[in-house]
Amino acid sequence: MDLAVATGEAGDLPGAIRILTDLLPDQACALGPDHPLVLTTRNLIATWTDGVGDRVTALGMFDELLPDLVRVFGEDHPGVTITRNFVADRTAALGDPAEALRLFTALLPAQARVSGPDHPGVLATRHRIAVLTATTGDRATAQQMLERLLPDQQRLLGAEHPATVTTRGALSQL
Repeated sequence: MDLAVATGEAGDLPGAIRILTDLLPDQACALGPDHPLVLTTRNLIATWTDGVGDRVTALGMFDELLPDLVRVFGEDHPGVTITRNFVADRTAALGDPAEALRLFTALLPAQARVSGPDHPGVLATRHRIAVLTATTGDRATAQQMLERLLPDQQRLLGAEHPATVTTRGALSQL
């Protein structure tokens, strides 16, 4: 696994994917399919598959991985919330804003429990929900969401933080 990580970190993502794909069956056989190293290997394969531009395949891999992560680590594990965020983000990027909105909305309570309501990731999810709400046609609700988000961002991140500026820009677009 160390060779694969070093290969990936050196920029050879296809090489790292090949190494991990070859390693995964032996790892699962020796350690069991639910071992954290096996789940980490699957996560790296999916992450680097996304990194080489095969987003559809990567999303499918994360969709398959997510229930296993939840079963092994529990709904509130940071790795689970990160994976759920990735799935929601890629769903939006691949052109399904309604499903992405559903996924981000379902993610937010767990993310707030895990990281706290003031965590920058929680603020980012709130922003994504508002933008996707506007994208799916409910501009008035999106505006209300952004108006509630902006003071929190200003308080926690500062008035000139890029996320705060982005929210002000999104509000001006509504």
